Amino acid sequence: QANFTPFALEQLEGRVYELAPHQQIMCDVLDRVISGEIKRLIINVPPGYAKTAIAVWAFVARGFAINPSSKFLHISYSDTLVNDNSSNIRDIINSSDYQSLFPYMSFHPDTQAKGLWKTNRGGAFRAASSGGAITGFRAGLIGSSIFSGAMIVDDPLKPDDAYSETVRGFINGRWKNVFRSRLASPDVPVIVIMQRLHIDDFTSHLLNNSGEEWHHLVLPAYIAGNKPYQHEGRAIPIPYDLPSGSLWPQKYDDATALDLMSDGQYSQRPIKDGGEFFGEAQLLVEGRPAVLENRVDQVYAVIDTALKDGLEHDGTAVTYFAHNKIAGIPLVVLDYDVLQISGDLLDTWLPTVEHRLEQLARDTNSRQGSIGIWIEDKASGTVLIQQAQRKGMNVYAIDGALTALGKDGRALSVSGYVNRGMVKISAGVYDKVCVYRGVSRNHFLTQICGFRVGAKTPHGMDLLDSFVYGVAIGLGDSFGY
Repeated sequence: QANFTPFALEQLEGRVYELAPHQQIMCDVLDRVISGEIKRLIINVPPGYAKTAIAVWAFVARGFAINPSSKFLHISYSDTLVNDNSSNIRDIINSSDYQSLFPYMSFHPDTQAKGLWKTNRGGAFRAASSGGAITGFRAGLIGSSIFSGAMIVDDPLKPDDAYSETVRGFINGRWKNVFRSRLASPDVPVIVIMQRLHIDDFTSHLLNNSGEEWHHLVLPAYIAGNKPYQHEGRAIPIPYDLPSGSLWPQKYDDATALDLMSDGQYSQRPIKDGGEFFGEAQLLVEGRPAVLENRVDQVYAVIDTALKDGLEHDGTAVTYFAHNKIAGIPLVVLDYDVLQISGDLLDTWLPTVEHRLEQLARDTNSRQGSIGIWIEDKASGTVLIQQAQRKGMNVYAIDGALTALGKDGRALSVSGYVNRGMVKISAGVYDKVCVYRGVSRNHFLTQICGFRVGAKTPHGMDLLDSFVYGVAIGLGDSFGY
């Protein structure tokens, strides 16, 4: 694919095309689709990084060169886009250079429509919008011993519709209700290439709800060290080796690319609508997790317990902090956990938090060790505090004045510390993915960066409370904020 793509794009643009490193990576992964190694592939990459040119135009043109009997189904959010892509593929195939190399690949004379055309070897290309009817056509061939086509979904959701729960849910539902049935057999490959637009977008839906494993390639606009991206659900991560800095230096310099990372379309870490209050960039050090190079002064944990038991209610969250009073980063989040646990089991669960805290104290060479656990003094938390204190555990109730502020008030009270760069997260937090409410993702970043002042706060924002309480306890005044 890396050799064919520049050739294909030169037919369209009339100039020599040189692949950027990230484009080479995409091509290498697409080779694994052609070979049959990968059956389900998701590529997340920012807009304007040549994803469509590589994974649609060049890939389809190459597929027909390999097997003119191939059948491709191409889906995107609008008829205009898929028809334009169809025209570009035809132009590549019709070019004199392509025909000189692959003279056996030609179009059936009776098919000229952009939305559906056929080859003289029984192959076909169908273009359709993600919300439209897709009947009478299936991608790939049954029982083929060589590559025979694919379903290629390129940005199934219009960016303007990303925050419409109705539209987003409709498109997500199309996988089960429509798209999957348009494969000639389950062995026909599916390629989804898209920018991330929402935490519950098509990528998230496939990884968490399709019931299948997906090879997952994630290319953010800025590469923060040679660290693998965090994946969710049933992802099979595709590693790569790119230098730190801008993903495409010829397009954006490092500073610009880093600035773009506040946008989920470029970071590939989508956030909820309404403008982020705590930004991921604020919690990182030049785009990377904080590194604790020296001893810390103390470590502690903060717990926010569920109001009620049951899956439909809040969970119990714990966040672990390292605090430095004089030198170093004032406050670093070391770890987190979030789970749904019945109130009568909290008493037996709490010692595991104490054990983890002691372990973190050793790992960070904490001068004062663990200074204890703070728990919100309400509902099941009140009982938990009393039980723990009777056992002699270092457990404290969070000040009532702080809990009385409400989510918005608490977030506002500590926002200055975050905005001034006094609060950072460790690699342990940045890289952590866990299952909560049946969804596998980095729930810490999703909740903290997904919080919006003034917006109705949904259930499942338990880590936000433990984080905000922890910042107030570590950096606030004598009242905790």
